Amino acid sequence: MPHAGHRHWLRLLAAGTLALATVGALAQSAARPPAVPAQALEQALKSLLKSQPELVRQALDDLQRREAADQQRQARRALAESVQALMSNTGTTVLGNPQGDVTLVEFIDYRCGYCKQVSASVAGLLRTDPGLRVLVKHLPILGQESIDAAQLAISVGQGPAAQALHDALMAAPGLDAETLRALTPAPASGQIAWVTDKVAAPRALGAVRLLADRLGIPGPP
Repeated sequence: MPHAGHRHWLRLLAAGTLALATVGALAQSAARPPAVPAQALEQALKSLLKSQPELVRQALDDLQRREAADQQRQARRALAESVQALMSNTGTTVLGNPQGDVTLVEFIDYRCGYCKQVSASVAGLLRTDPGLRVLVKHLPILGQESIDAAQLAISVGQGPAAQALHDALMAAPGLDAETLRALTPAPASGQIAWVTDKVAAPRALGAVRLLADRLGIPGPP
């Protein structure tokens, strides 16, 4: 059994421990700011924005700048990853010089009015620049007639016949089945007739569609 001296020291130790715990709790309470009611915080925010409405515009401008910069980074990355597909002849009609030192890529639909307008400008460039190669990527989005015309163009392949067909399809006011038959070029030597490839042509159009999606191109022109 502890004697009186020991009991005295135990009481002092217990009192000191309690005092330290109390001081620590008070210090933590003082370090924590009092909770602000949500309603008061909302009212303070409204007052701030009312007195300084330019803060909203600044925040929106900053958000738009960040989003635009992010979109540009994504576009550059997608373009860098798609160079090989862009330069491929898959789903493409090649105009001008196939070995040209300058390449122009365009996505078209033969029923697209804007595409027809741009086609005249492209034709002018081809006349003035013998080193220009134009890769016409077929991206039909305006119905079955557009798809049929694109598949016919792909099936004809490359060369003078394909270029002549492209010009004729661009100039045609309509693209019904009768018009497509009339515009189909005469078969080459040894061929009975041009026939749309119902397997390879849709696959090629699918590849162009995937390329356009990757580049963020919803449709022509």
